[in-house]
Amino acid sequence: MAHLEISDSRCRTIRLESSVAMTDTMVSGTERENLEMAIQAARIAVNKTPKRHTDRAQRLTELGILLANQYSTTDAMPDLEEVIQVKSQSIDITPKALRQAIHLSDLASLLKHRYILTGKIFDLDEAIELERSALDITLNGFDQVVILEELEDMLHLRYKRALLLVDIEGAMQASKRVDPSFKDPDQVTHVDEVIDQQSDLRNQVMVDLEELIQVSRLAVSLFPNDSAVRSDWLNALGARYYDRYCETDAMDDLEEAIRSARQALDLVLDGTTPVSLLRNLSIFLGKRNLKTKARADIEEAVQLARQALVDTTSNDSDRATNLVTRAVQLSRRHQISGNMAELDEAIEARTQAIKMIPDGDQRKVEYLPDLGALYYRKYGITRTRSFLDESIAISKKAANAMSEDDPDRAKALSNISYGLLQKYKSTNVLTDLEEAINLGREATDATPNGCLNWEIILERLGIGLYQRYLRVGTMTDLEEAIRLGRQAMTLVQKNHPNKARYLSNLAFELNSTGSLVDLDEAVQLGRQAIDITRKGHSDLPWHLCCLAMGLLQRFWKIERPGDLEEAVSLGQRAVDTATIDHEGRPFYLVVLAKALHSRYWATGRLPDLYECINLGLQAFNGTPKNHPDRAARLERLGSLKRDRFVAFGNMADIETAIQLFQEAADITDRNSPIQADYLKSLGAAHHAKYDITKNLVNLEVALQVYQDAVDICLDDRLLAATLGCLGQAYLEKYEIMEAKTDFEGAIQSFQIALDSESQDSPGRAMRLADLALCYMKGYIKVGTTTYINMAARLFQDAANATPADHPDHISMFSVLAYCYEVKYNTTKSNSDLEAAIASYSEAFWDSPGATIGQSLDVAKKLVSTLILGKNWHEAWCIVCEAIPMIRGMTPRFLENSERQALLSQHSGFASDAAAVTLSVGREPIEAIQHLEEGRKFLSLRDQLETPLGGRMTSTELYEEGESALHKLTRHLDASRKLDSLISDFRAKTRSLIFPVAPDEIDYSRATKGGPIVVINVSYRCDAFLFVGEELRVLPLPTISREGIEKRAREGNFGRRSVLEWLWENITGPILDALGFTEPPLHDRWPHVWWIPTGPLSRFPLHAAGRHTETSNETVIDRVMSSYSPSIRSVLQGYGLRHQESTSASKQVLIVAMEDTPGSKSLPFATEEAAVIREVFCKSTSFELIEPDRRKEDVLLHLRDCYIFHFAGHGYTDVKDPSQSHLRLENWKDNPLRVADLLEINLCERPPFLAYLSACGTGRIEGKEYLDESIHLITACQLAGFRHVIGTLWEVRDEICVDITKITYEGIRDGDMTDESVCRGLHNATRQLRDRWLSTPENKFLGEHDSGGRSVNYSDPKDDRLLRDIISCDEEEAELLHWVPYVHFGV
Repeated sequence: MAHLEISDSRCRTIRLESSVAMTDTMVSGTERENLEMAIQAARIAVNKTPKRHTDRAQRLTELGILLANQYSTTDAMPDLEEVIQVKSQSIDITPKALRQAIHLSDLASLLKHRYILTGKIFDLDEAIELERSALDITLNGFDQVVILEELEDMLHLRYKRALLLVDIEGAMQASKRVDPSFKDPDQVTHVDEVIDQQSDLRNQVMVDLEELIQVSRLAVSLFPNDSAVRSDWLNALGARYYDRYCETDAMDDLEEAIRSARQALDLVLDGTTPVSLLRNLSIFLGKRNLKTKARADIEEAVQLARQALVDTTSNDSDRATNLVTRAVQLSRRHQISGNMAELDEAIEARTQAIKMIPDGDQRKVEYLPDLGALYYRKYGITRTRSFLDESIAISKKAANAMSEDDPDRAKALSNISYGLLQKYKSTNVLTDLEEAINLGREATDATPNGCLNWEIILERLGIGLYQRYLRVGTMTDLEEAIRLGRQAMTLVQKNHPNKARYLSNLAFELNSTGSLVDLDEAVQLGRQAIDITRKGHSDLPWHLCCLAMGLLQRFWKIERPGDLEEAVSLGQRAVDTATIDHEGRPFYLVVLAKALHSRYWATGRLPDLYECINLGLQAFNGTPKNHPDRAARLERLGSLKRDRFVAFGNMADIETAIQLFQEAADITDRNSPIQADYLKSLGAAHHAKYDITKNLVNLEVALQVYQDAVDICLDDRLLAATLGCLGQAYLEKYEIMEAKTDFEGAIQSFQIALDSESQDSPGRAMRLADLALCYMKGYIKVGTTTYINMAARLFQDAANATPADHPDHISMFSVLAYCYEVKYNTTKSNSDLEAAIASYSEAFWDSPGATIGQSLDVAKKLVSTLILGKNWHEAWCIVCEAIPMIRGMTPRFLENSERQALLSQHSGFASDAAAVTLSVGREPIEAIQHLEEGRKFLSLRDQLETPLGGRMTSTELYEEGESALHKLTRHLDASRKLDSLISDFRAKTRSLIFPVAPDEIDYSRATKGGPIVVINVSYRCDAFLFVGEELRVLPLPTISREGIEKRAREGNFGRRSVLEWLWENITGPILDALGFTEPPLHDRWPHVWWIPTGPLSRFPLHAAGRHTETSNETVIDRVMSSYSPSIRSVLQGYGLRHQESTSASKQVLIVAMEDTPGSKSLPFATEEAAVIREVFCKSTSFELIEPDRRKEDVLLHLRDCYIFHFAGHGYTDVKDPSQSHLRLENWKDNPLRVADLLEINLCERPPFLAYLSACGTGRIEGKEYLDESIHLITACQLAGFRHVIGTLWEVRDEICVDITKITYEGIRDGDMTDESVCRGLHNATRQLRDRWLSTPENKFLGEHDSGGRSVNYSDPKDDRLLRDIISCDEEEAELLHWVPYVHFGV
């Protein structure tokens, strides 16, 4: 602690009282000669005086006075030495009783002066003892004051010297203690000596301080209360109390310092307060504010500093000091208030102070670093680079002004290094990092055997080296960073304010080594850091994240589930603890996202995937473009997008992922070790895109990028993983091109990757599986037996190396089973089939870490394999376990398209389950329950849980205000939490929170309108016939799934040959079994609901038959037909029917799209609307509404309509049925999709009818979506319409008018009952069929057409009357135009 200046008036000079008068007269050469003659005479007199003579002491004194005067003119050290010698002799021979205090004090002053010149401490020690003796024999009050001043000054000199030595010796001791080479016994002995010496110095400091306080107290007591000198001594006493406070941290000393300074201030009577007093009191109050946070103290400190500055003239030597004091207090007040004006004023005050100080003045060097610190603080607040640059420039100026041996130079260099590290964070320029490291080394080298704050210098150098390791990948940098971190840790005491930060920094560095021992230590250090960090500290989130990262690294090393869960918890706590504007918040978000992403990969928890994408976006948006972590956050966000693409197949996700990975790679140095990781991710994204598009260009790009990553990869673990990806890409290319070089490339890549893994490496099992898969696919291509045997052996080794609770356990045994299945297909050996069944069983039953989706996938394969072996009972057991899991495949927070994508992965399993249930001899009702449970995409539960009547549009949110948005947010949050709870429970218990028993269905109520026919298509085909309460099973032995699929691939479902095949093999036997063998009498038409499954869902069962003028062997001539996706849907329709009275709407909403952007004109669409107006609205009380033909307006009117009629173009999306849509004016930007209809809820006021007079509104193109029956028709049903009329494929524009007219006439004449809708469409279909039969020349569509409704199709024939998207291979001359129309409803 620097000595505080006490007074402007007290003497601090050598007291040579007897010589002053003589010096004033001896200025000429003659006088100098006279002085020399006098000295010579005095020498002679001393020499002639016997040693014991009583006058000898007096003569020595006189000689001393003359010599002192001579030294005053020469400043020669020999003269000073002789003066001291003579005065010492004089005092030594003078009896103690006769000694005069003035002589003792004079000698003390001379010794002090020699100490100042030579630094020899024994002179200062002797001077103090002499001054003490002088004080003891002084009775006069004035002389006491003079001696006290000298004694106080000498004691303060020794105190400062001892304080400095304590710091230096302490650093020396610390540096030797941590020096690895410091081992031999002599050195250890020296360390003990240093420790003892430091202890002695510390004791000396406290002894001198105590005496200084006593001296000041005595001096204060010598003056009356109104004395100005008393005020000076009170100021000095306050300074000494403050010095002791700085040593002891005892608040009592600080309070005494403030009390003494205030008393001194009160004694100032003339209004001229000493500047030093104002300054000292300001310092004391500022220090107390740091302890107590009392706002009044800092306010007063600022005012006192201001007053001290005001009282100092512009040319006063103290003005610079006062400017600095004011800057200090303003800086502290800024830390409290956050007022930038105060920080700016502090900067300006320090700048002025530095300008005032001439070059060469040590104060300039002392003040520059603090000015640099103020600019750095301003940079920290504003993030304006110019302030950081100014801070670095000022710090460099300070360092350059310091001498090589200046003890503060190391600290200054370290500060510059740290500033450059911060600059590197914002610029990502490697030269900034290199300069920071070089200066950090220079700072360390400039520290002789250690110094105060040496741990900070070491720590900062370690940070720089670690950052360079991350950038360049040199292991020596990481090793040195860890060594420096350990060294710094040994220097900090338990209560060191930065100890937690040092612990976490070291933990972070240890995380990077990959060593389990280091990871364990990192976790331990992270826990220590959190334990010593108080709650609410701004660094706490960072410490939490450092521990979370260590736990994640250890989880992937040894896969301990507890580490993963704790990492997630710590990451969440960090995000929750950090303020929204905290500088480190993006990093905390990234850590939590990493933890959740890891848990998603380990458990398949979909809520984790969605949440980590959200967190990744937040983190990325909070990262500046030039931030060094930007590339890492781009890669992280890209990985999340890629994973969501893999889960749900949204092409926008993979395109975004590719862009993010590419940017991450582009902004990263090629020599950086992380570059290979980014390239691997980029290759994986192109590879994933290829998996969907099957465009070979994507695969070629992936291969090239993987190879680039391999070429520059330095990390063995990353290299093995990248080689695995490269091998997989080669293998997929081989499967397409069948080039031997690709197969060899795959084998080589997989083998090198396997060889790089140790026997106990967690990644070895995956490498074995990769190589095995390659051999298996080689066998499939060329049939080499050696390949399949090698594959089986490698797969078995991989499976055996994977623990049961490992997430990959299910995959390993599943692929082993598939290998045996492939082998069985060739050998037909029962042993191979049994091996496949055993491996699938192991995968399904003994994989507690599997996700629901994985378990369902294996269950489907296992059941198929058991069917091959006709092991019905075991297959049935699997079915009973697996079917209830389907409930878990549709989390509430997912978009409907994403639910659909998940369920589509298990298409056909429900049909297999129903078939197995029959084969094992169970009751048919159980088979139906499995079928219903396994095929549902959306259920009544999903509708009832839709928030606020469905997903709200932006318009609705705007209109309903903030409350609606809050409700929606709460609902989504609650659904996420519920799904998370369910996922956790399932992961721990492998069971379901919801009951696994199928829902009870009141089939008698479902069939009150007529029979329900469920046609199950599997390895066996059966029709389930519901009539009243009776359920019968009718086997359909003449059809098979393979045969139906073959016909489906041929297309043209409306051909006569297809209708006749349907009649002969399916509908004819079913109607015969139901007793409908003849046309009905008296127009009493029976009503049948058809529920086809699998590929049969695409066929027109209602139109099946032998259509001739004399035949009645047709469905249309025996019954009316309706369709339903499930029995539940029929029941839901009846439930809506009971709510009819709640709907008061009498509106018919018509959208007639005669002209659609980008599509062919439909001239009959307007006529269709006119027919409804004439036939229906004029004869009823209904109002015709024709809104603006845009999505927003149509959706708005849908909520109030009773009938919705659309005449225009439709579009069927093959890859994503939820994107199928009706084309309105703004369809290119905002189409009216299936997903939009699914997200509205009209159940409170259910509309009566949706008539979709467009092509393919009931068409399903994708095989994987057949079970879910997702198309525009079912979307309208689920939105709340009781009835929906649509089409299975393209329809003629002109025929649409006829169908519409007859149907609406039937609805009108039938009093708008439920039956009237189906009857109206049935009559329309029969009339057009009969017209076709009576006009043979028109029975082939396409030969005489003059226009049609189509989209994005150019037909060499005229297609203007077709309302569809059709391709050339779909076109068929025998397409019957009355067949496509279907009814869904009750």
